[in-house]
Amino acid sequence: MPLGRSGWTASWSSENDATLSLSVDFEDRSHVFIEKLAIFNDLKPKEILFTQTRPDAVGMIVINDEIVINQSSSAWSGFSMELKALPASPKTPTFDVQRSAAFDIKPFSLASYSQTGQTLDLLGGSGVANQGALWMAGLPTGSLWINAAPASGAPQSFKLVETPSPIPEPATALPLVIGSAMWLVRRSRRA
Repeated sequence: MPLGRSGWTASWSSENDATLSLSVDFEDRSHVFIEKLAIFNDLKPKEILFTQTRPDAVGMIVINDEIVINQSSSAWSGFSMELKALPASPKTPTFDVQRSAAFDIKPFSLASYSQTGQTLDLLGGSGVANQGALWMAGLPTGSLWINAAPASGAPQSFKLVETPSPIPEPATALPLVIGSAMWLVRRSRRA
């Protein structure tokens, strides 16, 4: 689907047709503001491919509203958003960390960006409960800004990959707790 007259299209696998949707809220000479809906029936990542269609494409793709519905059988303790440039792409897209600072991440409590700005991990807080829980990221305070890094030569293509992290089962969590405790004991003995 074309993202207005921004010089970008968005597409995804047909298996996600019923669980992904995008619409353009607004656009100007350097930005396209979009609204995104993603329904997760399981824990599989959702991938949206953004493709540059004109050399004068806008530089920023801004997710104004991120609506996520958890229809999986697991509660989530975290959520990851990753920007992946395709191998033939001339540049690497990144999250604009400074402009995205007001992006509301509740019910998560921590937003952690990778050093390269290509990954945003949301953690902590109460997470997203299972079966029908609605998460409206960004609303009402801010947006998620993506520096799409359009190219004047070969067109840019990149994926936005979103992946929920389930809350570990008690049987899985126990070895993690024990392992962490042993690491802390070893570390304190070295000091």
